[in-house]
Amino acid sequence: MKNIRTIFIMGLAAMILGSCSPKIPFTQSIREQYKLGDKDLKVLQFYNSHEIVLNRAKRSAQEQEAVEGTLTITNDRSLDQVVIKAGTPGVVLKVPGTNTMGVSFEVGEGTVLVFGTSVKGDNERYSLMAPEWENNRGKIEYAGKTYYTSRGSGGVHLLFKLQRLSKYVKKQRVVKGRKI
Repeated sequence: MKNIRTIFIMGLAAMILGSCSPKIPFTQSIREQYKLGDKDLKVLQFYNSHEIVLNRAKRSAQEQEAVEGTLTITNDRSLDQVVIKAGTPGVVLKVPGTNTMGVSFEVGEGTVLVFGTSVKGDNERYSLMAPEWENNRGKIEYAGKTYYTSRGSGGVHLLFKLQRLSKYVKKQRVVKGRKI
């Protein structure tokens, strides 16, 4: 009876601790070590490490009007902004290469951001990629429109939960002894 109780308590503790798995950076080494293919990547839950802000500024034509002897010039500007807060869950929708993945943080056509690595070694995290970078800002196609990332967005990388479980099987029997 005591053994069943101990096993139950240990199992309960393992479940509680397992549900609190820390998020760690996803790297090329992890992908290679565990031989994660396209299907494996598409069923993992990923998270972004830092906030991603996509900006799209629109400028309309300049309007001018003369009223009561004063020339008034109006410049209209609008800012379309997409904010993906740190820790937002995302899923892999496509795997275009052996070191890149298309991750989507929202439902919708063309809402995929490319993450990948081009560096071997310690800094091989899957970071946000863009076809063009200018002044530390990436130019990205998102939902059919061109956006620019906020400065420093190249440092945003993917996180995921890795849980290590060890199976421990204990077989025990109590011997009563022998009498003559």
